[in-house]
Amino acid sequence: RAVAQEERANGVRANAVAPGTIRTRDNVASMPADTRFVEPESIAAAIIFLSSSAAMQVTGQLVELTP
Repeated sequence: RAVAQEERANGVRANAVAPGTIRTRDNVASMPADTRFVEPESIAAAIIFLSSSAAMQVTGQLVELTP
């Protein structure tokens, strides 16, 4: 958020994506069967949105992705 405030006047946006446990082959194999996972596609979609012109007014945000 500090970077977002400091650099806003320069047109720089700063956001973060914080996923929960990501569905990967290793995570699925090593976690209990009832574990809920965040899909990699959901993470990619959040990053694509934040990188797009549709999110030009979004800065200083933490996007938490939970299963």
